[in-house]
Amino acid sequence: MMFYFKKHNAVYKTKSKIVIKRRGKGLKINLNDSNIELLRKIISNGIEVDEIEKIKLYKNLYDNDFLYKNSDFEVKAKINRNNLFLNHVDNNITDLEIERLKKTNILIYGVGGVGSPLIYLLAQFGYKNLTVIDFDKVENSDIQRVMTYEMDDLGKLKTKALKDKINRVFSIKINCFEGTYSKKKEIEEIINKVKPDFIVNACDPKPAFRLHLNEICFKHKIPYINLSYAYEYLLIGPIYVPTVTSCANSFNINIKKKYGDDEGYENVEKLFPDFLVHPSNSFNINIIASLAFKEILFFTLGKFEFCQTIGREISFNTLTYETTSTNALCEKECSTCSENTSNKRTSESYM
Repeated sequence: MMFYFKKHNAVYKTKSKIVIKRRGKGLKINLNDSNIELLRKIISNGIEVDEIEKIKLYKNLYDNDFLYKNSDFEVKAKINRNNLFLNHVDNNITDLEIERLKKTNILIYGVGGVGSPLIYLLAQFGYKNLTVIDFDKVENSDIQRVMTYEMDDLGKLKTKALKDKINRVFSIKINCFEGTYSKKKEIEEIINKVKPDFIVNACDPKPAFRLHLNEICFKHKIPYINLSYAYEYLLIGPIYVPTVTSCANSFNINIKKKYGDDEGYENVEKLFPDFLVHPSNSFNINIIASLAFKEILFFTLGKFEFCQTIGREISFNTLTYETTSTNALCEKECSTCSENTSNKRTSESYM
């Protein structure tokens, strides 16, 4: 059996010591030729298990969790740093597990300010099974804010422009549906056709769409995440997990309690969209896309302890860096989630 030095350990020398660090753990050994050669051997080739007990330095490394049996990250030139970060989070994760992760079937509603950079990040990581939905065309405002669109894309359908770029840059063919597909029947038809493992709501249709998507996802037991922004506020999550968390009705109920039934999702519709424009900028949309990517990555990997938005919406102010959070917590009589959801309807129930 072979043991290997974790490639994400940090090693440096001071005036008289060699320092080895990882995740707050530190080990100092004398700086001399013998220790340099012992380290060079294990870092370059690994060691047999019986050498751990024979050599004090190796025993020290083993006892301080600087060694492991995972050989997938031994050749530096072949290391994917995205994968290495996941290996840093979980020592035992293998390339095979990560390749399975990249086959996750993800359906994304919206390829605008939030959706397009998120899709780019998913494809950049290597997610190969992506389906996107949008009806809009690329405008000047998209090129001013969104790095995924270019001047040559002006006037093209966003789905077509994004599909071409993802294929050109990453050799990944994403599936596209042009339209809104926001009615309850349309959502059901898309889900039956695509059969997604996870859904992203990154679009801005009528608020009633949230209730339709919520109902269908809970019916088909498909986890999904909501993403949106308002001025300087980014809203990440919740990740709703049927049978585990409460559903989007909890936020609709809170709005009605605060502002009255008249302002519930099912009643609100924007006016004068041809004349009024919501402010936006590149740092807002890139921050929310990056945070959403991180949540989706660890959720689909099954590392739920690193997901901050399971059953919880996080609001992040990009001007002040202030954050607040709100749990999804439906009443017991909620018709959408009460029958199949555990009594403790917060993110804690998924940890």
